[in-house]
Amino acid sequence: MPKCSLEYKFDGLTINLLYRDGKLERAATRGNGVDGEDVTQQVKTIKCVPLSIEYKGVVEVQGEGIMRLSALEKYNSQEGVVPLKNARNAVAGAIRNLDPKVTAARKLEVVCYNVNYIEEDFASGSEMIDFLKRNKFKVSEKFELFDDKDKLIAALDGIQQKRESLDFLIDGAVVKVDDTSIREDMGYTEKFPKWAVAYKFPAQEVTTTLRDVIWQVSRTGKLNPLAVLDPVDLAGVTVSRATLSNISEIRRKDIKINSRVFIRRSNDVIPEILGIAEHTDESVDVVKPAVCPACGAPVIEDGVFLKCSNAKNCAPAIVSAMSHFASRDAMDIEGLSDKTLETLYNEGKLTHYVDIYSLKAEDFDGIEGF
Repeated sequence: MPKCSLEYKFDGLTINLLYRDGKLERAATRGNGVDGEDVTQQVKTIKCVPLSIEYKGVVEVQGEGIMRLSALEKYNSQEGVVPLKNARNAVAGAIRNLDPKVTAARKLEVVCYNVNYIEEDFASGSEMIDFLKRNKFKVSEKFELFDDKDKLIAALDGIQQKRESLDFLIDGAVVKVDDTSIREDMGYTEKFPKWAVAYKFPAQEVTTTLRDVIWQVSRTGKLNPLAVLDPVDLAGVTVSRATLSNISEIRRKDIKINSRVFIRRSNDVIPEILGIAEHTDESVDVVKPAVCPACGAPVIEDGVFLKCSNAKNCAPAIVSAMSHFASRDAMDIEGLSDKTLETLYNEGKLTHYVDIYSLKAEDFDGIEGF
């Protein structure tokens, strides 16, 4: 096998750092892969990010913003702060916060692992890492080279076993061909390099008690079941809600209220219920609603799904449709959160997404946060 590197796959927020003439010019999140958010002022408060570097050409460095678990614990122990639930959300909230003081208070780090653009070539990935070190960027403590498959697999297993003892979140490891000439020969798929493979750890599973199932109305009027759980820690996150596909899936998995259930975070992101761990004397069937929980209209069945028969006039469906319309992948309207849209709808300022374009400054008078 060709010589390959093995690195941690950090679980944080991807950040790109642009330097020109040796000075940090801009920092941005990855966003949707094309457009990111300018977070320069926030990133400048992160002590391990160099404001100036030895290299004077144009270079863009990529890294992962992380919050160490020890830093999270220390932050949460301070008087007067609202405790942060987990390190991943703490990073995203700090970087995207408009107040750089919030970023500084959370003692974040940016671990750099790639050079997206530079005016010269590297012969290997390890040479690129050496470049990052010379220019005072923080790099991962885990960067090993292997030319033996069995030793590489053993090292991957070692990372998985060591995962729980680390002071930061990882959700896997990355294996990369080290020689850049071989990388060029291997090329890319439409989205990913063929010379790099992300080894994702199996999703962690825990058990907890299902206390209730609530039904939420989507923008299409579909009623989505949401499991209410006894809070439990799972992969560094406190989980108290989980998705349930539909009433048919609930019946197939024999899911009942007051039963203990297995849950996992699918792809380490969305909590889902895998099945029943144990029924109890208090276990009761999940009852499908006869009327919409939001507007009281009769519920109709559409295959395995339940739908509100009054979707066009059902408030949650209307607000959800407006939220979808304003989202980044649609009209990309900044500042219109679900909460703001719901408030404007309840105040009678919006009844349809076309009303968004008729909003005036005075429509926000008296609304909290404006």
